[in-house]
Amino acid sequence: MRFAPLLSTLLLALPAAAQSAPCLSTNDLNTTVSNLIYSSSTAGPNRNAWQITPTSPITVQAVQIFTGNAYIAPTRSFQSIEVWDDNGQGAPGTRLASGTWRIQGPVDWHGANLDAIVAMQANTPYWIAFVDPGWSTVPVEPGGTTMPSARQSGGTWTVGGTGALKARLFCGLLDGQGRVPFGGLCAGAAGNIGTLATPLAPSVGNTAFRFEGSGFSPTTLMFLAMGFVPQFPTFVIPGTAGCYQSTDASVTVVGFSGGGDVRSSSPYGHVQFDLPLPTSPAFVGLYFSAQLAGLDAGSTAAVPFTTSNAMQVTLF
Repeated sequence: MRFAPLLSTLLLALPAAAQSAPCLSTNDLNTTVSNLIYSSSTAGPNRNAWQITPTSPITVQAVQIFTGNAYIAPTRSFQSIEVWDDNGQGAPGTRLASGTWRIQGPVDWHGANLDAIVAMQANTPYWIAFVDPGWSTVPVEPGGTTMPSARQSGGTWTVGGTGALKARLFCGLLDGQGRVPFGGLCAGAAGNIGTLATPLAPSVGNTAFRFEGSGFSPTTLMFLAMGFVPQFPTFVIPGTAGCYQSTDASVTVVGFSGGGDVRSSSPYGHVQFDLPLPTSPAFVGLYFSAQLAGLDAGSTAAVPFTTSNAMQVTLF
């Protein structure tokens, strides 16, 4: 969905911000990564995991890994990240949270907000799993600090060997230059938390700029609301199960969340809205905000919708 002409109404911007630092990272001192890529199988996506053990308690809301994928097509164009607990025997046990994003191509730090907030305990093992459609760069650093690794096949995890995962765990939602998350989060009837992110920088002339939602109910009606009031107050929407509105919603666009895996054209709980940015330098320093709302079929609330965080976007 594309709506570039809307930017002609943008207001003066708030200051841009750089990406926040992770609260835990592994092999994050350089950009050295394996030259290997995962194979592709008709059996479905690959799922590989690495064990991490925090030395202090952290509350994780987003994860990035260092990877890429040169094979981008209408299908097989998504990747996911997952957090699992340990089963007590040195293998992944129960999936705690996940997030999905559209592949951006070049090898770099890529990832997503999670559909649940994960409170990790100190000195307790957890697993970071990468779900790959095939042909993605293996996100490990040659010669890096290794950790136990595992691979899932047929729904069963097999532990074997080690790998130096390049990962960043964030104790807040993903942000970056010109894009700042704000407002409240609310869970759906199934406990999932839908979030909004802008994986690409809002630089003038960036025709690939887009909004991505992850963690919503599958195959459901979605709305992207855009507003232009920088100080619009966040408030609880009457009739919802404690969900928030954080933008003035001057413009609304309709879409649908996906229901497939990362090899489909629209993966589970993910939604995308394209917003190619104009090339004129006159737009530098202009502002708008955005927020997602999704129908929650399992909700018993009078207004059965969940909402994401909102995003402040400042063009540069």
